[in-house]
Amino acid sequence: MLTSSSLNILPLNKEDLVLYLMGDDVYEQKYSLNAWGRTIPPVMQEMMVEGTLPGIDICSPQQLYFFTLWIAIEKETASIIGEFQLKGLPDKEGWVEIGYETFEPFQRNGYMFEMVQYMKNWAVDYGITGFIAETHQSNTPSIQLLKKMNFTPVKQEKHLIRWKCKL
Repeated sequence: MLTSSSLNILPLNKEDLVLYLMGDDVYEQKYSLNAWGRTIPPVMQEMMVEGTLPGIDICSPQQLYFFTLWIAIEKETASIIGEFQLKGLPDKEGWVEIGYETFEPFQRNGYMFEMVQYMKNWAVDYGITGFIAETHQSNTPSIQLLKKMNFTPVKQEKHLIRWKCKL
């Protein structure tokens, strides 16, 4: 687990990821966290069940961090405020794609900046040289976050912008 000033950031093992994907505060109830009505969008559930869970099954214990979902728990309220994921092992140059989300009740509070910053620091210790991210061109908060984190736009296809950040 990583700990910042206001967040506990932890990777989910397979058992916990399955609980987490049930939504309806099942994970929160098991770990005595604040149950605020977190749900899992069907598209996210499908991605996790078809991609993330099978990836966890075939990865080594040391590789789990690169395939599972990391969650951020706000310390003061014990609420899960967002998610972060490394999308597989780094490429041969040490770059890895990331994804992240701050849940609506917790947006615009700097939590994702804090989480991504801690994940950047953690990643350096694991030999990662850079992060890659994609965001929709209309997702202004995400674009602002990426700029603030020193990501540079490198490619735009249709409505998606691809960003890179050397660590």
